[in-house]
Amino acid sequence: MMEMFAQINPGCAPVPYLCEPVHDMMVLVTEWNDDDEQLATQVIDGWMDPRVASGLARSVANLHCQDFDPSFNTGIRNTMVSTFSTLHKKLESMIASTDNSRASLLARTMGTNLCQELASNMLFHYENTRDCLVHSDLHVKNILVEREAAKDGTVSIVDWEMAFSGPIGRDLGSFFPFLLCCALAHAISGKQEEALNLLNTIDQIWEEYAEALRQRGKSEDFISYAFRSIIGWCGRFMFLGFYTSGNHTEDFPLADADDKPTLMDSIGVLSLRFMQWGFDSKYVNFDLEDLRRIFADSIWNEMALITTIKATQPTTSSNKSSVVSGLEIFTRFIGVKRLPVLQNNFATGRLMSLTNSFMA
Repeated sequence: MMEMFAQINPGCAPVPYLCEPVHDMMVLVTEWNDDDEQLATQVIDGWMDPRVASGLARSVANLHCQDFDPSFNTGIRNTMVSTFSTLHKKLESMIASTDNSRASLLARTMGTNLCQELASNMLFHYENTRDCLVHSDLHVKNILVEREAAKDGTVSIVDWEMAFSGPIGRDLGSFFPFLLCCALAHAISGKQEEALNLLNTIDQIWEEYAEALRQRGKSEDFISYAFRSIIGWCGRFMFLGFYTSGNHTEDFPLADADDKPTLMDSIGVLSLRFMQWGFDSKYVNFDLEDLRRIFADSIWNEMALITTIKATQPTTSSNKSSVVSGLEIFTRFIGVKRLPVLQNNFATGRLMSLTNSFMA
C-alpha cells in the first residue's frame, strides 16, 4: 500500500525498496526522505504551511478514492480492539464518579445506556466498516515536512503498518485532534491568532479534501457521511489518546502549566460530543451543513468558555489584557469568516457578550 500511495501521490511517501523477514520481525528499506521534521512542530508553533495542508488533503482524498480489496490487511484490526474496552471502562468510571469536572458531568448526563451504545457502535464500525483504504495512524507525528524556511512545501506520510480497509473518517479523524487541541491551548494562553491559524487550517483541509472527493464522483450524501465519520473518530482519538491516556499532551503549547486541567476538561467535553455526533444513530440523517454547524459551534463555545475561565482567574493585568484582546479577535474573525457554518448567531453573541463584560 505504501508503494501504491507513492505512485498516486508522487513525493508524498517514501518509495519502499525492500521488506524482508529478519528473525522475528520485518525489515523495511525505503528511499531517503528529505522531509525530516514532524508536522507537529509547525502545529505547536500555531501554524501550518498552506501548501502542506493542500498536499495532505489531496493525497488523503486520492487514497480514499482508490479501488481496493475489502480484506486488505484486515488482521491488523485485532491490535486495536482492546482499546475499545478501555474507552468503555473510562466512560463507566466517569459516570460512576463524583467528579464535578464538566466532562464527567456530561458523561453522567449522557448516561450509561448512551455511553454503552457509543462504545458498541464504535467497535462495530472499526471491525466491520470498509469504506476505503485508510492509513489509520495519520497523526501529526507520522507526517514529515521540510524544516523551517521550506522551499517547496512538500509533505511525506510515514508509518504505514496500521493501514487497512476501514472507516473513511479514521484518517482525518486522527489528524485533526492535535490541531484542535493546540488551538485550544493557544487560546487559553492568550495567543488567539495562533489558535485561529490552526482552525483555519482545519477548514482548509476539509474544504480541499471534500472538493477532491467531489471531483472523483462522490455524492453529497457520501461527503456528509465522511464528515460525520471524521467527527466520530476525532472524538475517539481525543478521548482515548489525550483525555484518557495523556499521550502527547506534554506537547500542547500552554504558556501556564496551571491551565492544563481546564484544557483537559475541555478536551473531554469535546471528545464526548464528537463521539455522540459520530456514533449516535440519532444524528445519522444530519446533512453536511448541520454537521459542520454543530462541530464549529462546539469548538467556539469551548474557546469562549476556557478563555472566560482564564480571564476570571487571579492574574496580572497584562495577562488579562491578552485574553480580552483574544476575545476581540474571535469576535472579529467570526464576522468576516467566509464559511457560513462559522457565522452563527449563538457563537457570535456569546463571544461579543464575553468581550463586553471583560472590557467593562
